[in-house]
Amino acid sequence: PPNLLTINGSPRHVVLQIKEGERANLTCSVENSKPPSRLKWYRNRVELIPDAAETSIREEKGKLVTVLSTLTLYPKIDDDQATYICEADHSALSNPLTSSVTISVLYPPGKPVITGYREGHVLVKGERLSLLCTSKGGNPPAILMWFRSGERLDTSYVTRSRKTVSILRFRVTAADNKAEYRCEAKSPLVNRSSSEFVTLSVH
Repeated sequence: PPNLLTINGSPRHVVLQIKEGERANLTCSVENSKPPSRLKWYRNRVELIPDAAETSIREEKGKLVTVLSTLTLYPKIDDDQATYICEADHSALSNPLTSSVTISVLYPPGKPVITGYREGHVLVKGERLSLLCTSKGGNPPAILMWFRSGERLDTSYVTRSRKTVSILRFRVTAADNKAEYRCEAKSPLVNRSSSEFVTLSVH
């Protein structure tokens, strides 16, 4: 029977980070068996057709063989957290050998959206205002920052259910008339941040 089964050189379950749409190879290797082991691939426990992977056999010393099976992926967002299992079956094994990998698809977050104030609405000095900035999706999720007329504010954000949210609460002053409040979303996957802003009207 074979004595080792690996995916991309690792016998243990691993998480593989791949950018959306980038090519990635999963190579399953089962070593030192005679006759050759039979390899199968599963995605989320559903068996893939044999043609999905390229298989080759390499003879080692002592007439033992290593079987290699390579699966080529171009992951999309809906492949995020998909688990691929390689299974090796052999007549001298009571149970098949398995190894697995989970795909973490990296993709940029959505453009931030500000709610809580409608452009042109007139606020009164002393009024309380809550501005909500939301960026959907992203792996990793967005880093959100608030700016008031170009000056960064000390704020925090939380990520839940594939959304990153930051709430800015403050009491409006006379100086806020025509002040620009901008929310910026940053991601290590893109060079430029995206942003949204509102300009307040205060009486």
